[in-house]
Order: sequence, then C-alpha cells, then structure tokens
Amino acid sequence: MNDFLYTIIQIIVAGSTLLLMRYVLPYLKIRLAKMVSDNLFDEILKAVKSVQQDPNFIFGKDKKEEVLVRITAWANNNGIRITQKQLSELIETAVFIMKSEDKNGNNSSAESDIS
Repeated sequence: MNDFLYTIIQIIVAGSTLLLMRYVLPYLKIRLAKMVSDNLFDEILKAVKSVQQDPNFIFGKDKKEEVLVRITAWANNNGIRITQKQLSELIETAVFIMKSEDKNGNNSSAESDIS
C-alpha cells in the first residue's frame, strides 16, 4: 500500500511540475514582460510631457535628447535592457499619441515637436 501511495504521489508531483513548466511559467514570463513594457511606456509618456512643458528645451532635437537621457537612466536603474533605436521608436510613438490626443481634444497640452 505504501509503494502504491508513493507512486501516486510521484505521478502527481511529476504532472504538477510538467504543468508548471509548460503553462504557468511561460504565462508569468509574458505577463511580467507586459508589465515592464507598460511601465516603460508610461515613463516615456511622462518624460515626453514634462520635457514638452519645460521652457529650457526649444528645439525638438534637444527635447528628444533629454527624453533619451532621462529614460535611459530610468531603464538602467530598473534593470531594463533597451537599445537606443527601440527607445527612439517608443519616444516617437509617445509623441504621435500626444499629437493625436491634442487633435482630438483629449489633452490640452501644447503642440508636441519631439521627433
């Protein structure tokens, strides 16, 4: 009886491990990656908006460079690895979203020119 119970427990543990490795861990990995990318994009939007409202930055190129510096520092502090090209594309996406919000009247901030 003990050998039979031990075998059943081994099968349950093996099945649970298999389910964990096959379904739960990949799901958690995807979920974590989405949370990191959402946090990163939220931080980019904040940086773009704050630089846009800062009177010290007049030209779009200066604004974009400042956002790159801020987000690179934030990403390094949070252990997020991202290339400058990826970051540049995300900044341009954030600017596009801000411009479309301005056109739709959803946001009353000044016209954005960080691209």
